[in-house]
Amino acid sequence: METRAVLARRERDLVRLCHAGLDSRRFQLAAQRQLWRLIPTEAYFWATTDPATVLATSAVSEDIPEAAVPPLWANELLEDDVNKFAQLARAARPVGHLHGSTGGEPDRSARH
Repeated sequence: METRAVLARRERDLVRLCHAGLDSRRFQLAAQRQLWRLIPTEAYFWATTDPATVLATSAVSEDIPEAAVPPLWANELLEDDVNKFAQLARAARPVGHLHGSTGGEPDRSARH
């Protein structure tokens, strides 16, 4: 188990990275390395978006199977579902999870 001091240091490192002036790709790669130390994940996907349309303009990912990408974009752009990127980006709390967004019934989401 990580100590609070270690977690606090890692959080400060991530905040410092946010202010380092990196271009988006370098930031995303470096931030994901930092986030993995705080929140272990099996895969990740980061996208930059056009603020006017909230459509992705570039993306960085790791360990996401290539075959999973077209269904992801089809869901995002063509299907009625919860936790759409555009909805989250405009939300007061820009984070969502299927359990909470589906009232505890994640099977109600095509993403699931």
